[in-house]
Amino acid sequence: MRRGGLPHGYIMRLMVCRIAFVTVVVLFAGIVLYLDFTEESKEPVDEQLLIMLSIVHGVVAAVSWIAFRFIPNALLRPIARGSLDDEARWEQGLSRLRVVEFVRLIALDVPALLGLVVCLLGVLGGLMATQPLFWLNGLSALVIVLYVRLTSPTEERIESVLERALRAE
Repeated sequence: MRRGGLPHGYIMRLMVCRIAFVTVVVLFAGIVLYLDFTEESKEPVDEQLLIMLSIVHGVVAAVSWIAFRFIPNALLRPIARGSLDDEARWEQGLSRLRVVEFVRLIALDVPALLGLVVCLLGVLGGLMATQPLFWLNGLSALVIVLYVRLTSPTEERIESVLERALRAE
């Protein structure tokens, strides 16, 4: 098994992508909160519409979080030895690991943005003050922020994941 380290800038590129995904969510959440505190003229929105969108958000979040858990495992299944030497297998593993990170970020970003859209509609419709439970749709945005904050990629973590994938034949 190769233990020569990661290509120059690999972790930095992963971090930039992670920060980009979470920045979109944080900025959108900031806009929703800003509008909640400053928006005076509110056009009524149908409460049933927000209930339906909240249910859709819950389903999308559940499916996305299941994908977050299981799809990366399928993508990191053992890399076939075939005619590849250890170096080529390591490079293929690094490429797959980058794809896994994108899949995870997308699986967290989609419900986060959908949840914030529901919150935005509630804010613009003036429902958030009378029906604060709709703010629960914003919790999925917190999930991606926590994921990015708590799971920073390190060389040790990346090598550990790759070595397990390459070993599990």
